[in-house]
Amino acid sequence: LENLGVDVGHYKSIGKLKFFDAEFILTNFHIDGTVDESAFIDVIGLPIQAIKREFGKVRVFGEIVNVLWKNEEHAAAMHLEECWHNLCQAIDFSFLCSYSLESLDSTAFDESINLLCQYHKHLTPVHADLPAIENEDSILHGFGAAWNRVTEKLAASNPNQPTFSS
Repeated sequence: LENLGVDVGHYKSIGKLKFFDAEFILTNFHIDGTVDESAFIDVIGLPIQAIKREFGKVRVFGEIVNVLWKNEEHAAAMHLEECWHNLCQAIDFSFLCSYSLESLDSTAFDESINLLCQYHKHLTPVHADLPAIENEDSILHGFGAAWNRVTEKLAASNPNQPTFSS
């Protein structure tokens, strides 16, 4: 944000910008391998609702689901996606998230992308300059092929949802 010219310190000082550690916050509602939706509402929903009342438009960037994906807790990740989806329906706010390719099972990219499409209206693959990962080229090629298969299949079966960027 600072590289974009945003005065992060100012917005933090007036309460318009808040940062939370994904792994830490997850411990408040991820108990014994399951997501407690009521606790999620208390920890995530109530603060979003309060910020919305005070400032109006709210944008949330979350990587909490990705933490579960990295830990191969796919059922809990999908339940958390559902919690976010339900929260977005209850409180009007923009929710952005990201998934690391490292977190997705390269042998099941199609399945992973299908699961992600259940709760996201817009998907955009982004190649970032990150530290090299083993077999990066083959992983990117596999993901790209799976991306194309899934997006073509979804576009053919449901032209209204979701939208995809290349």
